Amino acid sequence: MQSRQVDATPEEDDGLAAFSMNVRSMPHETLPNRKKLCHSCGRLPGEKEEFSKCARCRGVFYCSQECQKKDWADHKKCCKEPDKQRAFIVKCIGRMNVNADLMRAIGLALGEELLPAFTAASDNRKMWVACANLFISPCEEENIKSLISTDIPFKDLLDKPMQGRVKIVGLSDVTDMNTSIDDRDRVLWQKLRDDMDRSGYRDTTYIVLLQFGYNKKGVFNMPFAVRADDLARIRKDQEIGKKNNDTPFKPYLFLANRVLASLEDSKGRPMRCVLGEHDKTLLREWSINRVRV
Repeated sequence: MQSRQVDATPEEDDGLAAFSMNVRSMPHETLPNRKKLCHSCGRLPGEKEEFSKCARCRGVFYCSQECQKKDWADHKKCCKEPDKQRAFIVKCIGRMNVNADLMRAIGLALGEELLPAFTAASDNRKMWVACANLFISPCEEENIKSLISTDIPFKDLLDKPMQGRVKIVGLSDVTDMNTSIDDRDRVLWQKLRDDMDRSGYRDTTYIVLLQFGYNKKGVFNMPFAVRADDLARIRKDQEIGKKNNDTPFKPYLFLANRVLASLEDSKGRPMRCVLGEHDKTLLREWSINRVRV
């Protein structure tokens, strides 16, 4: 484990998560596209089957018109056309789900964050809930420096176009915070729990419902499996870090963001989007808070 740099960038600093939202994965194996399951009945598409998206929000899928009609009474409450940044985040989550390396890295980062909770638990059967706070980070170092510099008036930067890529700014354990979980997400969590039990991981996996959020709003929920042998690896790395007097930071979250930075769209192009006001504000507030501390 490497020591953390003294002058941490916003992506490496846990304090940045304080300004963001407090809002299935077979380990080591290629995942089915969980994002594309039917939002009504929970069915996964067949090998060559394509589900249709909601034409308005583009964020959920349905296996049939019947399922879409059945779900509309509930879905219409939150269905709206996404802004450019939110639409980009939704697309990124869709691409995350077909990237086995990234899903693996996020699973390790979850294990890193929830290790104390897992260690204190009497068994592994409960539903753990965590949130992943996303933001769009500038690609250019010059733009990062401008946004975190309190010498540059923030209003002068609001209209400046800045290309960015998605980052996980922080993971938080919200299991005991009375987080609202709908029945559909409970079904997805239980399906993964049952899959792990049938696959021989009954006593050696913890199942976490991860809530992806952007700009203080939830975007998509997905269950992950965290294996006990991964937790042993994480614990060992942390012990080595303590012996070396390393400054504490989250190496597996850092690794997940390294993999996330290389995320590509379906045509093999880097996934990029202009920063929104929320993303710029997040960096400026992080900088102000750092100076005060």
